[in-house]
Amino acid sequence: MKDDIVNVLTYMFDCLFEKNKEHLSNEIDDEAIKDFLADAGFKPEGIEKAINWLEDIIVLKNEKITSLISSKNSIRIYNDAEKLILDTKARNFLLFMENTKQISSHQREIIIEQVMLLNNYTISLDDLKYITMAVISDSSDNSATKELTSINEKNTKQ
Repeated sequence: MKDDIVNVLTYMFDCLFEKNKEHLSNEIDDEAIKDFLADAGFKPEGIEKAINWLEDIIVLKNEKITSLISSKNSIRIYNDAEKLILDTKARNFLLFMENTKQISSHQREIIIEQVMLLNNYTISLDDLKYITMAVISDSSDNSATKELTSINEKNTKQ
């Protein structure tokens, strides 16, 4: 399940959303996405899972989670299952993103929730960056998305 979703998401960010920027349109038709991804060789069930996964992010963003309001001195404690999937580098990345105010504690929790839904034993830092971009991509301030895109472009060139 992880490979299908992450590969589809990666392809979507690399191709579809870049093409969408060129056309200055904010809406991408779901059927056009499905057709484009199918033409690229992705299986329909993988495409559907990835689209559902993205829709889950929207639902989580719209939920009011008052229990996650964190104070300046609070710290996130990861459970054993989360530690298995999110290694030290991944947890440090999320901490960095939150400490630099690129993501909020609410967005961090959405990211962790979405990673856990992938049912993978571990997740690469690059995959975590794509997931983070998916979560923050439609925020009003896209500076974090631009920063992540820049980091990914630098890593790809190496």
